[in-house]
Amino acid sequence: MERMRFIGLIIILILISAAVFAQGSATGCLLPTNRVYTSQGLLGTYNNTPSVGLSTNYCSWTPATGAECYVCNTALNVAGLCLTASTKGIQGTFTMVICDFDKSSSALLAFSGLMGIMFIRRRWR
Repeated sequence: MERMRFIGLIIILILISAAVFAQGSATGCLLPTNRVYTSQGLLGTYNNTPSVGLSTNYCSWTPATGAECYVCNTALNVAGLCLTASTKGIQGTFTMVICDFDKSSSALLAFSGLMGIMFIRRRWR
């Protein structure tokens, strides 16, 4: 039984660390909604599809500065001209940034403390 818990803990740690090494990037127009639109029209505006959103465990894109770009709010984009309103964004190649580990450190600390207490109680029986 103890061996199964140890193996389960090792598997969980491996899965968590595998998510840390996954990293995505996209080239296009980054909007404040944290989506990068990748299909550029003839006159420089971007179509509202396709787009790339942040993956799980990622909080933002980097870099957050660059040249201005515009994404059409609807699919009405003819020869690079938006027939409706557009949204201003930042143009470039962006890389996903992993969420700050400090946000989950209190849960990790509580889990570690609980495991320590369980270990000490078993040793003293």
